[in-house]
Amino acid sequence: PQSPAYTVIRHDRAEALARAGRGRDAAELFENLAKTATGRERAELLRRSAEQQLIGGLTREGFKTLEIALKAVDAPPPTRIVGMVAEIARRRVALRIRGYGFKAIDPLDIDPDAFARVDLFSSASIGTILTDPLYAYLYSTRALQEALDAGDPPRAAACLAAEAGMIASKGPRHADWARELMRRAREVLSLQPTASAAATLEF
Repeated sequence: PQSPAYTVIRHDRAEALARAGRGRDAAELFENLAKTATGRERAELLRRSAEQQLIGGLTREGFKTLEIALKAVDAPPPTRIVGMVAEIARRRVALRIRGYGFKAIDPLDIDPDAFARVDLFSSASIGTILTDPLYAYLYSTRALQEALDAGDPPRAAACLAAEAGMIASKGPRHADWARELMRRAREVLSLQPTASAAATLEF
């Protein structure tokens, strides 16, 4: 068995490779680390591996790794297009009924599993938006639902900004609503500002 110290070193190396733009090498290392991890840690490592595979152009491998990670949190993608469309419709209706209201929760009271699910769904959306828009739309919606319920301002703000982008892509008629969502995203972020979330909003 590998020592905890060695595992930390390998994880740091994977992070360094990702920052250096060596997505394929980082993905391989994250995936290898996931083989000896369990629970939330395994799901997070698989998420990072899929993210880097997709960035590195390994589309097929990225989708496969995403599917494994999504199954680990009981959120697998529908296997057929008709199922994907139906699931998107169901979740969009649920979001409309719920609304975009947000209430911040003390970070110490937030379930870490909620963080993991939001991050996984966000990665699934961002990583597939150019190759499978339906897949991206489904998990963007799921990320937003989870983020609003979880009560974490940076994640909720980032997901609201992603929703604004999706709405804006529908055309000029939706520009006002997209701007309103961005206003709400900035308002939510002001509750707990972070540099990474702020960069997402500016992007």
